[in-house]
Amino acid sequence: MPATTYIGETDFKQQQVTTFFTEGQGWTTTVPYRGSTTNLARFLTEIIIIGATFGGIVGLRVTEDGPYSNVDITYAQSPFGPAGQSDPIARTWSLIATMEEVSIWNLPKIQDGFFPPGIRKTTPFCVGLVERSPTDLMKLRNNIALAESDNLPGTVAGSIQEDFPDESMEALILGLQLRGEDTFQVPKYVLKKTDTVFSRTQLVASHTNVGKIHNYNDLVVAEPSLPTAILIDPLSLAAAQVQQKALNWLKMAPSVEQVSNGRYQLDQEYWGVAHFNPIIYDTVSTFNEVTYNQKKFKF
Repeated sequence: MPATTYIGETDFKQQQVTTFFTEGQGWTTTVPYRGSTTNLARFLTEIIIIGATFGGIVGLRVTEDGPYSNVDITYAQSPFGPAGQSDPIARTWSLIATMEEVSIWNLPKIQDGFFPPGIRKTTPFCVGLVERSPTDLMKLRNNIALAESDNLPGTVAGSIQEDFPDESMEALILGLQLRGEDTFQVPKYVLKKTDTVFSRTQLVASHTNVGKIHNYNDLVVAEPSLPTAILIDPLSLAAAQVQQKALNWLKMAPSVEQVSNGRYQLDQEYWGVAHFNPIIYDTVSTFNEVTYNQKKFKF
């Protein structure tokens, strides 16, 4: 058999470049090359390494044309959409509701104070824990501990009211604990955004404000796609309350995993919280107890 005869260049040469936009994938650039089939393996090795600097290769097609091969390489970038800005193949929002067991010390009446039955005043008759100083909190805990251990004078059966009037915080907490009601259940909301992408260059995980509290307005600024999410009613979510307080949202760290060959999944969660201590948790914007529907805690 006579040797194959090539006409012109045998190395792979770039042809006319084309740019595409595909819904759900964003902008991509396809660069065609043509060269001898004998040089195909070497060319592919080189171009794949080079492609990493152009946003990554998201498509590769090889077709034979006699002794030549045509190679179409698609990159995840274009002049109109820089690398990392392409749309995900799929974006879904889910709202997960569970129940969480919480200590009775976090009961709203205990934290914020309460009125005894039948009494209406402008200020709580019994001051809540958030308004008490550390010294007062220590005294309260010591009194309850002493009563539970029967070391407080007059705590024989039937005489608890003599030490702790019905209106007192001590009587409320001690009564709950003596009945074994140490915890109670509250709804827990988890907002989860899942992006599926087809290139590692699209894995743009946001670590900004992780571990910080967002009110609903902060959340919409951080996640502008949330108000249009399917199956989530943004107006109802904005008005949702737990323990008579509007929900705020704690941003968790994002997670990334490879779900199939060439596809990756990025999950971002926000945990709904009704009560939080601004001394412990930072907020996205300057803390304001009205904006975040919280009270300032005493040191």
